[in-house]
Amino acid sequence: MPEDRLARMAARRAFVDLKQVFIRAAADVEGNIGQVLQHRVRLANEPVELWRLRALLLASLPNHLERSLTHRIELHRQLDSLFPFNMSETVPSRLPAHDA
Repeated sequence: MPEDRLARMAARRAFVDLKQVFIRAAADVEGNIGQVLQHRVRLANEPVELWRLRALLLASLPNHLERSLTHRIELHRQLDSLFPFNMSETVPSRLPAHDA
């Protein structure tokens, strides 16, 4: 069925987009946690594997980098598009204050 194939391709593209956002964000996390996050993101083959890393990645992003806010926004946007269920319970209604 062509529709099934298109749906699978769209799902795969969404996963690849999400993984790229995670890779960019994890690259800004320093130290052992950053290395572990980068490794686990690279090994992820399913969106749920990235979903499980979200809290650690978001908590580990350095506050002193201006692009951390951009990473947080991208991560939330991508996660919301793939996991629209019950997001209000897991995603804060406001992003953390940005330290200038």
